[in-house]
Amino acid sequence: MTDALCKHEDGQPVHAKEECQAHYRQTMRRERGLKRPGPKPSGTSKKALKLVQCASGHPWRPGSYKERSDGRKVCLVCIAEKKGDLCPAGLHARAEHENAYGQCRPCAAVRQVAQRLRAKYGLTVEQFEEMLAEQDYRCAICREEFDLEKHNGVCVDHDHACCPGETTCGKCLRKILCGDCNLGLGRFKDSETLLRAAADYLAATCRPRQTSIVCQNR
Repeated sequence: MTDALCKHEDGQPVHAKEECQAHYRQTMRRERGLKRPGPKPSGTSKKALKLVQCASGHPWRPGSYKERSDGRKVCLVCIAEKKGDLCPAGLHARAEHENAYGQCRPCAAVRQVAQRLRAKYGLTVEQFEEMLAEQDYRCAICREEFDLEKHNGVCVDHDHACCPGETTCGKCLRKILCGDCNLGLGRFKDSETLLRAAADYLAATCRPRQTSIVCQNR
């Protein structure tokens, strides 16, 4: 007994529905309304246009752009067209706060903080500000008032038993601490036992402070 052959008379064995594998796949694509892959994109694709012009359509010409350290180009024509007295957000004077790429430095700093909060803690700026307000803008441990102009001194603490690294799942957040208290907890490995032992050690070894007595070794 011979094996059945494709009904299209190409000499191939039947795969399904009296068709070989190649013809069967073609039939299925037609029934599902699928098309064969089209030709490759021409030179007018978005990717190709980025090589010859900026996003606004200004061609890359000598002197019309600046090249950043990462190789990306900044269109000087776009910067010149958008110049005004204030930054694009209308918050800061352009002449005082604009960098070499036409960006407002304070606005860029705010965007960086927002990106960091979202990437590391899953927080929005509004949620972060609510946490600060609940703590009266002070560290949850030492109660030192935060200097909000220095964002590196404000740390969102989280349970390292849940997320050992710097990036969190967003569900193990605790309070907002100053840099010193956050570093101290890390040095003591978030261990209550070690912290109590350190407190007992200080209580047993530290003498009462007397401002009238000056150490002879000084």
